[in-house]
Amino acid sequence: MEIYGISIIAVLLATLSFMIVGFLWYGPLFGKRWMALNGFTEKSMKDTNMAVVMGKGITNSLVAAIGMGLVLNWKGAEGLLASMKTAFLVWLFFSATTALLAHIYEKQKLKLTLIHFGNQLAAYLLAGRFSASSDPDQRCLLAGAHRFAISIAHQRAGLAQLVEHLICNQGVGGSSPSAGTTLHRVHSWHMVYTSDRAKSVTP
Repeated sequence: MEIYGISIIAVLLATLSFMIVGFLWYGPLFGKRWMALNGFTEKSMKDTNMAVVMGKGITNSLVAAIGMGLVLNWKGAEGLLASMKTAFLVWLFFSATTALLAHIYEKQKLKLTLIHFGNQLAAYLLAGRFSASSDPDQRCLLAGAHRFAISIAHQRAGLAQLVEHLICNQGVGGSSPSAGTTLHRVHSWHMVYTSDRAKSVTP
């Protein structure tokens, strides 16, 4: 189903991609560094109304996803390469320049700005990748991403350990069972997606 030439499923996938990347970026990947640069503490974070924060975050991500879909439609971007290239340009000319204003005029620490840069870039590229999928692929990706989002909610520490191992070019197995479990879940998501996609194209 489409509205104004954009797929509703693609918009949902893009919205979910913004939320998942944000969850990982400001959680197990760079959460502690982000908190330190902002002067946040565990206590101050606990005092935050997360329901309100999540509501605002989802709304913001939804608006960005709709905007991405409109740009891709207006540009006529088709295929993975064209969609991700357009997503990168949208990030560079609009998201990155807007985020940089806080560093220029509000004296935001450059390290904090770069963290925001990385989060938005990854999210926009992932949104572009989802938008480039065919309808059957989008439905499979939506189901797989939903399952993956649930699984990583229980594996935050394991995912952080996994990323650390990958960065250091170390093996995953052995030192951290939870990291190995997370890798297995990522692999399982890929297998579920492949299986669902095969079923969707079977006559």
